[in-house]
Amino acid sequence: MRQEIRVELKLDRNEAALLDHHSLLNLFNVLEAQLSRIMQAIPGTGLRQYTNFCLEVLVHLPRTRIQELTPEMMDHCSRLKARIRDLLDHHPDQALLLNGVLDIIRIGHLRLEEYTMDRFAWQETDPQQFKENLEVFLQATSRVSGNRFTVAFTPEPPRGDAYWIDFRIETNGHPLMAPPVLHDTIRDLVGNARKYSPPGSRIGIQLASPAPGQLQLRVEDEGVGIPEEEIDKVVRFGYRATNVLDRRTMGGGFGLTKAYNVCRRYGGRFFIESGIGEGTSIEMTLSDAI
Repeated sequence: MRQEIRVELKLDRNEAALLDHHSLLNLFNVLEAQLSRIMQAIPGTGLRQYTNFCLEVLVHLPRTRIQELTPEMMDHCSRLKARIRDLLDHHPDQALLLNGVLDIIRIGHLRLEEYTMDRFAWQETDPQQFKENLEVFLQATSRVSGNRFTVAFTPEPPRGDAYWIDFRIETNGHPLMAPPVLHDTIRDLVGNARKYSPPGSRIGIQLASPAPGQLQLRVEDEGVGIPEEEIDKVVRFGYRATNVLDRRTMGGGFGLTKAYNVCRRYGGRFFIESGIGEGTSIEMTLSDAI
């Protein structure tokens, strides 16, 4: 069933800050966990200062302006990257774990760069780079998971257990204009689709720009679906549908809230089409006229 979502989001200051910082908090949480794994696998790494810094970020970021911490975070990421590469030279047997951390650092730089600009201001974006940034994120997520799930960007559905990421961008011949925050929105929606879909299924992403300053985004999956009576509830802060409460997703239930909040910021429309066992489709429109 397809529904247009028109509920009013009521977020207090802490909830709004958590939504805004959510992607970086997740990243530093994962980075700290992976560094701790390296320290267990390889003695004498000299990584304790970086795990401590990750913990400091997790404590202070929710109540600090990101711009105040960005230079220090980028400096730590650069120095950590050099240290991990040195460890990789001396411990090739730990390549999967160490390369996973290098992937996280690369994503961290991309996200921090987004916070150095006005993430809500529309700017010209290269469609191929847009796709490549998402691919970097998903490949890194796969590696960090120990390849428990894999992704494939291919013209045709892959064989086996890889999630097929079918990402298509249509601009009608004009430059693609989009706010940087849309990168984070798509990452969240694709992450949700992957969590609630079986390996080997298709995750479709269609990003269309019928005219400059107008965007239409659709992310669809072949997952478990949402109960009909809960479709208009899943955009609420921290809400998870009752049919997936037993799933361990390592998420806070904020992905749809963030996407819906972005859509409302631009005065757009937000649709959810879903059925139990039939998958879910999220559609949103954005305009820079607001």
